[in-house]
Amino acid sequence: MQTARSPALFTFVFACLLGALGIPRGTWAEEATKPVTATVTSIGLKGAFPTPRRLSPEDLRRLPRVEARITDARREGAESVHGGVPLFEVLKAGGWSFEPGMAAMRETARAVLVVDAADGYRVVFSLAELDPNLVEKPILLADMRDGRPLRAEEGPWRLVVPGDKRPVRWVRQVTALTLRKE
Repeated sequence: MQTARSPALFTFVFACLLGALGIPRGTWAEEATKPVTATVTSIGLKGAFPTPRRLSPEDLRRLPRVEARITDARREGAESVHGGVPLFEVLKAGGWSFEPGMAAMRETARAVLVVDAADGYRVVFSLAELDPNLVEKPILLADMRDGRPLRAEEGPWRLVVPGDKRPVRWVRQVTALTLRKE
């Protein structure tokens, strides 16, 4: 028998679990169940970028845009269209070069990108996952969904990772991209 899972039921069970573990209400763990709405006004390009900088909404609007039709992993058969900038174009705006030669691709394969969100969430990508010379579907720094700007709790920018079975790396409210060469 399959039952519907409601956010209220999840919150109740989570609060009971916190109580059983002796964690007082109102702590960081309980706050994790609440959506975060932050004011994000730019994205920082930090670390090993040749030209670290902050990208404003105007800077991002000048970059090449694409749309991606994505099947929603949480709603079987549902699709949405996300619009935004391929993440590799954002990295190029920070001076990173995705050259097709083997030596350049090997340097790309040794580098990682850390993506930070306003709520403290963080994910890591190998730059090889972003290189248009190596992957078919680009990861998108989206600002639109189904023709409308993203809702405040998602945007103004979020990552959309086509091909991921679960949206674990779909970072919402992106604040910074940090390049690390290993």
